[in-house]
Amino acid sequence: MEDPGKRELESAIQSIQQGEFARAEKILLQITAREPTNFDANHMLGIVSTELHKFEQADKFFKTSLSINAKNPSLYKNYGFFLTRAKQFDKAIEQFNVALRLFPNSALVYSDRGNALEKLHKLDEAIADYNRAIALAPNIFGFITTAAVPF
Repeated sequence: MEDPGKRELESAIQSIQQGEFARAEKILLQITAREPTNFDANHMLGIVSTELHKFEQADKFFKTSLSINAKNPSLYKNYGFFLTRAKQFDKAIEQFNVALRLFPNSALVYSDRGNALEKLHKLDEAIADYNRAIALAPNIFGFITTAAVPF
């Protein structure tokens, strides 16, 4: 017999992939009401809440996720992305730093940290992060094949 919670999580993931964030939120809120310490549901609610611009709610779910599992590098990357969207750039950089300690070869984290550094006008550091991201995964960044230039 299949776990209904797993089926619900898969449905929420499918909704996220289709850009149906309100539907995903509804599913995930049902899961967390039943299982408040469900890491995946809380983490995804942080992501979904960010997309819905419900920043206070996103922060709550990311913090809950951290209290459940503080060793997941994706969580720190996503929390940093949220904090960047919420214009809390210094805090975002702190989260990206933790993600990089846990997963030091993540091109996406270097790129995201570069974006936060750029917002703080720390252009030399941002360029260094962009270049590190390109060096780690040159194909991910498409047309950019040499030194990155902040946009």
